[in-house]
Amino acid sequence: MNLIESIFKPDSIQNFLLHNPEYAWLAVFMLAFLESMVITGNIVPSIVLFSICVYLFDQQILALYLIAPIAMSGAHLGDLGGFLVGKYSGDKVLSLT
Repeated sequence: MNLIESIFKPDSIQNFLLHNPEYAWLAVFMLAFLESMVITGNIVPSIVLFSICVYLFDQQILALYLIAPIAMSGAHLGDLGGFLVGKYSGDKVLSLT
């Protein structure tokens, strides 16, 4: 198992959040952000975000009315970041091919 697989393994994230519930909102935001970004979206699968959100709700660490807007905000900013990368670096990337 490589480093990226061990970091984004749902079991290790769930174990961390069980012992550090104050970082739950940050984990949801960052996973949604990374999953929707243009390059990191290929590395971070959506199932990791989904399983973490279900776990946080099931363990009553975060309520559903908090999980949804936090995840939507992270995903929106990730999409916006991908748009800005394409806007300012798209011509450079296309000229390489």
